[in-house]
Amino acid sequence: MSAKFNRCWVLSAVSYFIATVTMAEVKVDDAWIAANPPGSRVAAMYLTLTNTGDEPITVTSIKVDGVPRVMIHETLEENGQLKMRHRGSLRLDAGETITMSPGGLHVMLMGSGQFVVDQQVELLVHSDDQTSVGAIASVKRI
Repeated sequence: MSAKFNRCWVLSAVSYFIATVTMAEVKVDDAWIAANPPGSRVAAMYLTLTNTGDEPITVTSIKVDGVPRVMIHETLEENGQLKMRHRGSLRLDAGETITMSPGGLHVMLMGSGQFVVDQQVELLVHSDDQTSVGAIASVKRI
């Protein structure tokens, strides 16, 4: 094969790879953390996640600066009682938006220090396609 053909093949393969990797993208909006009382080592975070791509994507984890254990939870009612259930991941179909809010889907921040009103906290949302997107969460009073 000629060197020119090899270069064209490599450029085509790289272009295809880049297009495939960027098809599914998560956008993070309106991230906020509920201020926790002094001495509490647990807090809740809420945010909106949107898949801006053309393919489904799965959020596999969320990391929050200074928080050793972060888990996605949902609040469910079973037999008249509210319970929290751990969700290992969140699937977002193409174009889908999931909004987390008090009393529903949320992110538990465990082992955290105190979050005070107006504090800004960095977070990273990791996806199954090995990409991550960063955002800033503001601390608010509920």
